[in-house]
Amino acid sequence: FLRRAEALLSPARKRDEGYIHLKIGEAFFRSGEFADAARYTEMALQCFKALTDPDLLLAAMAQYGQIKADTGEYAESEQYYQSALRLARSSDKNANPVLPQILYGLGNTHWRLGKLESANQFCEESRALAEEIHDTNTLLLALNRLGVLAGLVGNSAREGELYRQALTLAISSGNRERAAVTLNNLGALADEQGDYQKAMGYYRQAIPMAREIGAQQSLALYLLNLANSQIRAGDLESAREHLREGLALSEHIGATPWMLIGVIFYARLEAALGNIPRALELLGLAEHHPAHSIDHQRLTEQMLNEWNLDEREVIDAMARGAALDWKASLMQLLMA
Repeated sequence: FLRRAEALLSPARKRDEGYIHLKIGEAFFRSGEFADAARYTEMALQCFKALTDPDLLLAAMAQYGQIKADTGEYAESEQYYQSALRLARSSDKNANPVLPQILYGLGNTHWRLGKLESANQFCEESRALAEEIHDTNTLLLALNRLGVLAGLVGNSAREGELYRQALTLAISSGNRERAAVTLNNLGALADEQGDYQKAMGYYRQAIPMAREIGAQQSLALYLLNLANSQIRAGDLESAREHLREGLALSEHIGATPWMLIGVIFYARLEAALGNIPRALELLGLAEHHPAHSIDHQRLTEQMLNEWNLDEREVIDAMARGAALDWKASLMQLLMA
């Protein structure tokens, strides 16, 4: 529909052209087609830079920053969001509808970079502003990320409370994409608490939602998380199938953070099969990647604590993994 609208525009209508490019970019982003999302968002940016509408320019900057964060380019994402925040702060805060999105985006990127205090501050401010201006989608994003941040500091009770609050709001507003995200996070919380059956139940609710709406990026993560719980529950064959599907989809759309999660969960599978040296090599491969974040580090540390191995064995094997070729290693995993 957006492309049909684009074909009807007069070349002189730059604002409308930029807006349609922005929305096409958003549609591609939500479906996990990042290359096309970036291309259309860049076209929107060029249109809005030639105009005097700061809100649309800020919206394009925020969207581009989000694309960069979800493809593992955290430094570039942070740069875009910081530039957008400076521009947004220079206007009346209450009159700027894009500010909550920018604050959430910067908080989300800081979470990836391990800057947890500032991540929490930005997401809290985003939540308050989104609630004030009735921006339900950004409010749902902020609640989700605040839940993750609460979990990282060990406050699982608050983490669960925030997820349940987000799920209620997502369902009441008809936002299936956010409902699925929250179900996935409730699954991850149940997994960390050792209730693997409960975790798998949440993932199995989230997966068909993601398939139905075409959210490929989310689908890839949910498949990988389901596989992780299946490994912990001892269902290794089902886990391998879901790992392969999740990693293949992550690689296809260029969702680098999820690719790293896939490699880390393959390490868990190898350990469950008794191949500890190979498991450690895969952890080293993931740790050496530029998109490796605090979330990936947390998963790695959990596994190493569970395995309780000799420190020299861990260091040597992970060093071997760091020297492996990334693309060749991915192909080996997908062909296994």
